[in-house]
Amino acid sequence: MHKNLESKLNKFRQLIFEDLESQLNAEREQFKKESEALLNEKKELNHKHAEQFYKMRINVADTQVNKSLSISKMAVKNAGLELRENIFAETMQTLEQKALDFRGSEEYYKYIHNEIGSIRKELKQKSIRVFHLLEDKERLTEIFDDLETAAIEWKALNETYIGGIIVEISEQKVRYNITLKNAITEKSDYIGGVLYELLEGMAD
Repeated sequence: MHKNLESKLNKFRQLIFEDLESQLNAEREQFKKESEALLNEKKELNHKHAEQFYKMRINVADTQVNKSLSISKMAVKNAGLELRENIFAETMQTLEQKALDFRGSEEYYKYIHNEIGSIRKELKQKSIRVFHLLEDKERLTEIFDDLETAAIEWKALNETYIGGIIVEISEQKVRYNITLKNAITEKSDYIGGVLYELLEGMAD
């Protein structure tokens, strides 16, 4: 994934700066023509007006340079934001697909077992509700058998959660979201932050 991201960034830089180079070359040619016209005009000026001519010449140059910089920075910034959004969406989609592939594997059930183990004390002697995928019921029953809960109510988990479980302690209104969807969502801020750091300096 990292190599794929780096490849996209390199392609982005190439496309953006090729466009900027083409734009600046066109402006340079236009500026050259204007310079020649101004120089021809200078020949007709007397020495008294030479200082005024040079000041005007500098102002023209400054205006065009500032305009080019402004356009360039805005183009890079907008393209960078769009690229970040596209890569972020693609990355999240890839993670969801990997989660679907992970679901139902032996490692998947080990993951649930470990997560449940981390809240074992909180569940002891409690009446709980467990939201789960129907296909996971048999394996989950084995995992919960030795937890010493007071009672377990099994509920269907919506497929949008991809996999995993949600455990609720009825009397305490406590909810543990151990779904694959939640695991991905918790990573989204980190992924967005990484993309921001990679792209934030491109318009400087």
